[in-house]
Amino acid sequence: MIQPTPLPIDTRASQRKLNRMATALTAFNTTSAPTKPGDGGTSVMDAPTETKRRPAPQYHVILHNDDFHTYQYVVRMLVQLFRKTIEQAFQHACEVDTAGVTIVDTTTLERAELKRDQILAFGKDPELQASPGSMCATIEPAPE
Repeated sequence: MIQPTPLPIDTRASQRKLNRMATALTAFNTTSAPTKPGDGGTSVMDAPTETKRRPAPQYHVILHNDDFHTYQYVVRMLVQLFRKTIEQAFQHACEVDTAGVTIVDTTTLERAELKRDQILAFGKDPELQASPGSMCATIEPAPE
């Protein structure tokens, strides 16, 4: 393997470059606009204010109950798609069975859409002959 030859460092050129950068930065931070009409002086611009980041809006991924999927199917799906523990997935399965819906995740819109689509594409329950396909899932904005 051929080793690259190190280039000599010209410290004077590096120092000149740093000086030019410092001069440009100083010129950027000041303006030659007069502070008052008729005043030929320069004024310093205010430092840019720090932008405040707002958290992204959150959305619920909601799983809907039906009579065509077993608890095992729901648990397997939630473990695979949402990395839930078996206990957490079983609690969601019980909730969707008794309440009709369960919120399986609260996340950004893009990820909520992805997770909803993954649920819709998970396929039919192999343990039930009458299973027509995947479970129903929707997304809705989470209250702030």
